Amino acid sequence: MNAGFRQRCKRRCCALEADAAGPVSNLFEPGLTPGTPSRAAHPDLQQAERRVTHSSGAAHAVLFSLLLLKAATAATDIAVNHLALTVAGVFIYLAVAVAVVVALIHQNRTDIGHFLRWHVPASLGYVCAHFLLSAAYNAAAGLSGKSTDSYWQSLVALSETSAWESPWLMGMSVFSIAVSLAIAIPGWLGLARFWALRPSGAKGA
Repeated sequence: MNAGFRQRCKRRCCALEADAAGPVSNLFEPGLTPGTPSRAAHPDLQQAERRVTHSSGAAHAVLFSLLLLKAATAATDIAVNHLALTVAGVFIYLAVAVAVVVALIHQNRTDIGHFLRWHVPASLGYVCAHFLLSAAYNAAAGLSGKSTDSYWQSLVALSETSAWESPWLMGMSVFSIAVSLAIAIPGWLGLARFWALRPSGAKGA
């Protein structure tokens, strides 16, 4: 009788331990049921979650090229006053803004590297700062009575104003040149290194 009682107690203890094991495992892996496979037992699940794609670097190359073009346009605009340069500067600025968004989306879950990743937020900061400076210049022009009726007229007036005669325009041009080069040149060097160290035969996204 004592042997049968001990066996029943042993089975009862084993059943209690089995019931307690389920909730404890679910604390570490929420959403698992007794029939759900564990991530630790299936490394393929972990690899799928952390899977990244090889980046071609094309989006970053376009962004850095546009920044170099923006710096060249701003430098030329200091020496030469022409409407075509002013309009080109506006379109290049808009292209840089679009390229920043594309690069931000492109580098998500890719192997582009931390050094190149930080150049995209820096470019976004440049775009925002340039927009704020332009808005402040237009507001100052409006307060001084030099406001125009249309955006085209403001572009014409801006193209006729020499940067040597306006400290504000000179400061904006120098800022645009310095920041564009500070982002684009190291970015191109990092991109060249990324391409050189890239495994042969890897397909970029």
